[in-house]
Amino acid sequence: MNLTVSNYFGGTMNGFSTATINTRNTGISKSSSFSTRKSTKKSLNYNAKQISSQLIRATKSRTAAAVLTKAKSTVNNLQHCLGTGEYDDSEVQIALAHAKRMVKCAQSKVSNLKQEENLQRKYEREKSAKEMQQKSEVKRRVHQKENDLKQKMATEEIQQVQKEKSRRQEIIRKRRMHRNEERSNINEADMKYLQNTMDYKHGGISTAAGAATVDLSYVGLQMSELQQMEAQTEAQMNAELNATADAGTVDTATCDSGSSAAAASFNGSVSSGSVL
Repeated sequence: MNLTVSNYFGGTMNGFSTATINTRNTGISKSSSFSTRKSTKKSLNYNAKQISSQLIRATKSRTAAAVLTKAKSTVNNLQHCLGTGEYDDSEVQIALAHAKRMVKCAQSKVSNLKQEENLQRKYEREKSAKEMQQKSEVKRRVHQKENDLKQKMATEEIQQVQKEKSRRQEIIRKRRMHRNEERSNINEADMKYLQNTMDYKHGGISTAAGAATVDLSYVGLQMSELQQMEAQTEAQMNAELNATADAGTVDTATCDSGSSAAAASFNGSVSSGSVL
């Protein structure tokens, strides 16, 4: 487009002066002037990958919180650059929008990691409580087994003592019965022998008085010896019975001490972890 301008000059010079202005040349001149002004702005040094890469690598809430602080600081710096006029506003606005999104992403990551960590701590507390409960149950069962074993061992020891006592008493009863039978047979044989001897020597009722007295004395002597033997045997039997009773008492005490020793041994096994 050409524009013709007429101008009238007065004074020393009369007439008209005509000038033609090309608008395209004017546009080129304006564009050149804008490019010159743009080249005078400072280049914005903004690394868009720095915050995002650090945020992706963060696995703990504290690390993510540090990245969040850095993102907020970047936003503040960009806002300061926007107000100074030293940088191109459009470039600063683009970087600022990205930095603000990084702040939101960092806030979300911090919140998510805190939730995950709280949940992990909760599960660990539940696991620890469960393990303590299981240990308490094991201790209770071991204690119960210990008491049951003590009672069982004591009962078995007492039963064994009673069984041994019954066996000894049975032996003594057998001995007494056999000795009585033996004495009875011996007495019967001796009496029969004396009777036959008297009948043989004296021939019944025609026996002389002196001989009869001697024979009766002999019979009395034999009877006295038999009675002494019976008394001695009876005393021996009574002594054996008393010894059996004393042995039963001693065995009962031994049973108690044996049970205590076995229980102590069991406790030692439990402490060393051999009883489950």
